[in-house]
Order: sequence, then structure tokens, then C-alpha cells
Amino acid sequence: METGDQQTRTATNHVYFSTVIKMRNLTYCQFCTYSFLYSFNNSVLYSEELSLMEEFQFYSSMAIVC
Repeated sequence: METGDQQTRTATNHVYFSTVIKMRNLTYCQFCTYSFLYSFNNSVLYSEELSLMEEFQFYSSMAIVC
């Protein structure tokens, strides 16, 4: 169960990454990869309190190119 702060963070991250994905014109497969890593990051790495840019760099480094 997410706390209020986590829900706010999740919503903010979703908007941020959705915008980045649109700006970079990523494929649907890449979008799914980002979505999976986004969920993984929220559940596993949340405690590290990564900034949005650090998170995006994490996703970028892990993105699968179809």
C-alpha cells in the first residue's frame, strides 16, 4: 500500500516519463520497458530517493531497443 507521498511521487513520475517518452518518440516496446522499470524502480529503489534525472538515466541505461 502506497503512502500519500508515494502516490504523489508515482503520479509525478508517470507524467514526467510519459512526457519524456513522447518527446523522444520511443517505440511501444520501449515504452513497455520503461513502464516495467518504472514499476521496478518504485518498488525496489524507492528508498534510495533518486532524483527524476537519476531515475531517467537509470531507465535509459536499461531500455530495451526493439
